[in-house]
Amino acid sequence: TLYRVHKSIENRWQGPYDPEVFVHKGRLKKVVKVMLAYLPILYLIVNLFSLPNAIYWAIGDEPIFALWVLHGVFPPLRGALFALPYLFHTENRKQMNKTTIKAAFQ
Repeated sequence: TLYRVHKSIENRWQGPYDPEVFVHKGRLKKVVKVMLAYLPILYLIVNLFSLPNAIYWAIGDEPIFALWVLHGVFPPLRGALFALPYLFHTENRKQMNKTTIKAAFQ
């Protein structure tokens, strides 16, 4: 029986190469390449609305309500704004269907 177990393990062993991992890494490289183009721009946009309030707060006496609103609204939207490039990426949009979304939450 030990010989049978050894043979079954030997037949299933693929070594350190796993084709699924190789394909997954290739997909991730494509997505990351697209994200590296968009994320710095989005980060600048998000922080651009908070910067005037921080500067005015350092040198001004009375706070300006509109600057406080911009400062309070945009940083929490950072996650939603960073999700937009993933949404507009065509390969990601093709993979977003009901079954994959359900599988992601399980």
